[in-house]
Amino acid sequence: MRQALTDREQDVFSRIAAGMSNSEIAASLFLSEGTVKIHVGRILAKLGLRDRVQAVVLAYESRLITPGTPASCQGLSLPLGPFLAWVTGTASLREAPSW
Repeated sequence: MRQALTDREQDVFSRIAAGMSNSEIAASLFLSEGTVKIHVGRILAKLGLRDRVQAVVLAYESRLITPGTPASCQGLSLPLGPFLAWVTGTASLREAPSW
């Protein structure tokens, strides 16, 4: 059974879904990296997820992130198109991802 996320955990989850690292999340939310790690662990536990990859999959399945469009994180816009093309194999492996 999945538990509800707190507002802060939702903020962190949306940034995980957008592909941000712990240090990037920490900087964007004015938190320490250790605090972000705690939030990430609690998010994964509450949602019954094994890792960040499953969190991203859940974000897509729940339509928090839409393929082919930029992800918005409270004013922060990250282009996921190049990343998705690289991950799905629709981009040449010789092309460096531009994220």
